[in-house]
Formats: sequence, structure tokens, C-alpha cells
Amino acid sequence: LLVMIIGLPLMRIMSLPSGAPNLAVAISLFLLLPLFIWFGYFTYFIGKTGQTVGKSILKIRVVGKDDKPIGFLKAFLRTLVLFILNTAPIVLLHLWIIFDKNKQGIHDKIIGSYVISLSKNERQAE
Repeated sequence: LLVMIIGLPLMRIMSLPSGAPNLAVAISLFLLLPLFIWFGYFTYFIGKTGQTVGKSILKIRVVGKDDKPIGFLKAFLRTLVLFILNTAPIVLLHLWIIFDKNKQGIHDKIIGSYVISLSKNERQAE
């Protein structure tokens, strides 16, 4: 919701008459904005207090060996590792397509679908 509230007006502002480059920048910012917000949220709250809103509700906290908040650098690195660990399986599932004899992803195998290449004539007709 926050992305829509901030991102849609941003896209409108950035795609003024000067054309496609501004639109490309706006779309890039729109797509990266949630990532920046996510990194900023976790880095700030874990670094400063050791608690996000959810951790506060659950009455848990992230601390270092000295039982104090870990600071912004370690909080950023912790968030980066979390991001990598959460996205790695998605990347690996897409790499599966390269090695599959039918060039199917896991999602294609589950549904029973295939991606096919159109002939040159079919491509020109579209």
C-alpha cells in the first residue's frame, strides 16, 4: 500500500514530457522503493533498539554478546544476509530451467505447462 501511495505519484512526476528515460527511472525507483524501505526499516530498528514492531509485540530482541543492540552496521549486514537467504531459493528455482531437458521451471512442471519459441512467421504476425 505504501508503495502505491508513494510510487504512483512518483511515476507520474518522473514521466513528464521528456519521455522514456524518465519513465524508466520512475519504474526503477518504483520497483526498488520497497527494497529500500525494507532494508531501512530492519536496519534502523534492529540497529537502534534490537526490536522491530513485531519483535516488540512478541517481546523478543536482537542483541550482541554484550546484550545490547547490535548497531547499524551489523543490523544492515544481518538484513543483507537475511535478504540473500530469502531470495537464493527463488533464484535457484529459476536456474533449474537451464538444466531441464524440456526447459521447464518448477512452476511449469507443477502445472504441466511449457514455454515454446514461436516461428519467425508467427512472431511477425503478432
